[in-house]
Amino acid sequence: MSIKTEFNGQIPLRWRLKAWWEGYELADIEKKFLEHLAEQDAIKAAKKAKRLARIRDEAAKFQKKDELSQIRVKITQLVWGEGYCGPGGPEHITAMAKALNLSAKETLLVVGARLGGPARILCGETGVWVNGFEDSKKLAQEANKISRKAGVEKRVQIRQMNLSEGTKFPRIYDNAFSNEIFFTIKNKAQLLATIYDHLKGEGLFLMTDLVLGEGTEPEEPDIQEWSDKEVWDVFPMTSDAMIELMSRCGYRIRVHEDITDLYLEQVSKAWEDADKLVEFMAKEDKNSRENLETVFKESQHWSRRTGLMRKGKLRVMRYLIQKPLA
Repeated sequence: MSIKTEFNGQIPLRWRLKAWWEGYELADIEKKFLEHLAEQDAIKAAKKAKRLARIRDEAAKFQKKDELSQIRVKITQLVWGEGYCGPGGPEHITAMAKALNLSAKETLLVVGARLGGPARILCGETGVWVNGFEDSKKLAQEANKISRKAGVEKRVQIRQMNLSEGTKFPRIYDNAFSNEIFFTIKNKAQLLATIYDHLKGEGLFLMTDLVLGEGTEPEEPDIQEWSDKEVWDVFPMTSDAMIELMSRCGYRIRVHEDITDLYLEQVSKAWEDADKLVEFMAKEDKNSRENLETVFKESQHWSRRTGLMRKGKLRVMRYLIQKPLA
């Protein structure tokens, strides 16, 4: 309601009584009343603007995550294997995770579980009990379906959780693992600190992540193009900046290794039979056109990523960090 509508030339009775009781001139009260209405209008306008901004933000998030259609989830698994959204199949995950020395007596926190492939293979190889947390509700639900089918739903539990907000995990864990998650997190320091707080003393945190190459700035046009077209919102930083955040949180940095060349090999190998994938998806049900469009979109996605990696503007890093014994 505007000032003009509410005032309409009449001062409310309670304000006129206030003038009489406190000895004010009616003109002074009229001025104060108009100032009061202007202040109320400003407050309402600010609240409305905040509400509209929140709606726009939520719509943008929905639009991003809506790209994770059921068809795209299916295609990613045809390319990378059941339960995987990108490079790093069972053999790679098992070899990389040897550093954690997992066992059936231990618990593992998986941050950004996606479709749960790494979580399930680590459970299957070592018997470790896994709690996984994933931003996407759709991926978390699909991950749990696969876990039930594999008969490991009790040992591998994946829940939807907004990892970008000040989250808390339900228990303390022996070790932690994440695979290409932190470049999608805006407040990396907050999440690193939360994981630190939920690790036992001497607990290890093994992670891989996409980082900016040396001398690369986030504002560069090709980085911006990649960022705009990624499925997730991305907030990449350099490896040196990431290591600095880890150290500030209290972690000891045991390993930081550039594994970009291995990553590129894995991508190349996975897509070498792309023609067979296209042929298979073309023969699929009535959604064949959408299937082919999704295959094309997915191939472009990986072409953009690997193109930047070959230029040295994006790198893939493996980190092994540890929480000191208190």
